[in-house]
Amino acid sequence: MKRYSVALAMLVSITMMSLVLSSCDSIIDAASISVPMTVTLSGESTNASIPKTEESCSDLTSQKTFNDNVARIRGGSISDLTLRITDLTNPTFTSGTLASQVFSRVTLTLRFDPSYGDTRVYKLGEFTNVSLADLMSAPRSLALHSDANDAIAKMATQPKFCVTTDYGAFASGPAQADYIRAVVEMTLKFEARTL
Repeated sequence: MKRYSVALAMLVSITMMSLVLSSCDSIIDAASISVPMTVTLSGESTNASIPKTEESCSDLTSQKTFNDNVARIRGGSISDLTLRITDLTNPTFTSGTLASQVFSRVTLTLRFDPSYGDTRVYKLGEFTNVSLADLMSAPRSLALHSDANDAIAKMATQPKFCVTTDYGAFASGPAQADYIRAVVEMTLKFEARTL
């Protein structure tokens, strides 16, 4: 009878644990869960010239998912980084049309808020020879740099940061636009201790 009681108690414990953890993306191991989060940053400028640099900032403490788990976060990684140019008004190119424009490169970097004392610039990802038309048609995933996960691992203690988008020159030369807007999305997976 005692064997059945112990077995029943273990079964109930396992069932309860799975119910508690069911709201998380996945269980990494018995002591960790994966906490997914998407950070969306938007940068825009008027009377823009290309090549250009744009900066957008974020504070993860404004997100409920982060706040609910911050005390338990012990690392993380970035699973996807995308860029899309959503608006480009009245562009003027040195030569060619919008369809023929190719950026020599587009690079995304991250800097933490200066209050943390971390002055390192983390390279997140980069495109080389990417078509403007492709960047406007849909979000495009960047090839991730090894610095990206180093930055994500520090976000639990350094949740304020800025992402800089550096648009290199077009192959055809400099360009102008009345307005340009781009959206960067980072899909993060934080590793958090279970309760």
